[in-house]
Amino acid sequence: MTKAINVLVITVKSLSVAVALMLLLQWPLRVWIGHGSVEANDIGQWIFALYVAFAIGFTTQKNRHFTLGLVGQFKKKQLLIDFLFISLGLIPWSFVILIFAIPKALDSILIQELFPETFNPYYWIIRTSIVIMIINLNLSAIWVFIKNNRILKR
Repeated sequence: MTKAINVLVITVKSLSVAVALMLLLQWPLRVWIGHGSVEANDIGQWIFALYVAFAIGFTTQKNRHFTLGLVGQFKKKQLLIDFLFISLGLIPWSFVILIFAIPKALDSILIQELFPETFNPYYWIIRTSIVIMIINLNLSAIWVFIKNNRILKR
């Protein structure tokens, strides 16, 4: 399982290079070739959406997110704050977001939604990325909670 997660992390990290490449290509495509910059922008948008959908969860899982700075001498207080945030903030709000996002994402997938201005394909990936991000974030937060609970019991 850990090996599969590591492969997924490496794959997601490579998406950041793809986003940078798409952003970098926009100007030469517009100026020198005369077309393709809009397509590069659209591709960059859905690659970035996928990158963010996974990166936020991985950051939470590795405990690399911003905290209140209590880590270290106040480890138990930090774990309590994490628990309160996960149980009273993150998970309830995530369910609210999922209630609204899942039907939109499913509709978008079914109709193969296009980008509104350019009518390029794959806009549905952006809508689906929201659902992926919320699910990934919750799973990562629950994993952190379980890990922290083990630490507290020691």
